[in-house]
Amino acid sequence: MALIQTDFKIASWNVKGLNNGIKRKKILTYLKLSRVYIAFIQEMHMCKSEALKLKCSWVGKVFYSPGTGKSRGVSVLIHKAVSFAETKVITDKGGRFILVYGQLLDTPIILCNIYAPNADILAFFHNLSQYLLELEGAQIVVGGDFNQILDQDLDRSLPRRGTESKSVVAIRQMTSDLGLNDIWWTMHPEGREYSFYSPPHNVYTRIDYFISELYVSPVMSLFSCVSAASPCVPTSLIRAGPSAATGWGEGRQDERHAVEESQRLITSVIHQIGLLTHSE
Repeated sequence: MALIQTDFKIASWNVKGLNNGIKRKKILTYLKLSRVYIAFIQEMHMCKSEALKLKCSWVGKVFYSPGTGKSRGVSVLIHKAVSFAETKVITDKGGRFILVYGQLLDTPIILCNIYAPNADILAFFHNLSQYLLELEGAQIVVGGDFNQILDQDLDRSLPRRGTESKSVVAIRQMTSDLGLNDIWWTMHPEGREYSFYSPPHNVYTRIDYFISELYVSPVMSLFSCVSAASPCVPTSLIRAGPSAATGWGEGRQDERHAVEESQRLITSVIHQIGLLTHSE
């Protein structure tokens, strides 16, 4: 089901902390240069008072479920050019998820950003599913760091057999109940892409997902999975086929021109963010 009629980008990024002011500026600059309209941020490591620092020149609205200064915390950043009016926000006390219910132009939508526990905790996805089921009549976009491998054959560089975790079973039930699809696999049924690298196990995995019922164009963003081995760049980025945004030009020609102009700067920003991340 199409939302509106042009393109916009939604990015998901586990940033591993935004307390460092320089790193925070670099990350927000990267998102701006990448033409991201809605950003799902995980592991902010910021308390409630600090989370408002995420509102900058291009960010019109910030919704957050804060963690502590050293762990967790998720937020949804919406570009000021996006016509969005929130009606309800549900947050997790532990800073693990946030659901933002509102109107994207004339379309009811739920933006759900998650940072799931590393442990196999069935209750997390069960509770999340219940919240989503109760908010009826809206299109749903769930994205973020699931900390689970949904398919041991396709989402792992070294396939592994075994019993699925309780969390994966709960995720499958949730997607079935809500009619959601794994966006990346819908677009690339024969492809392989990973978002996390484990040096001790020398294995790449995909644990970051977007699941939605939204229509998605057949063209992935230029910046999708810039580096599967690094936590310093967005690990999931989709171009959904609608846009509620104005003020950034029209169509892919303008976008391609902007990308070409800023490519060198983006590369520099990525490098500097990497240095900051590894030094924290």
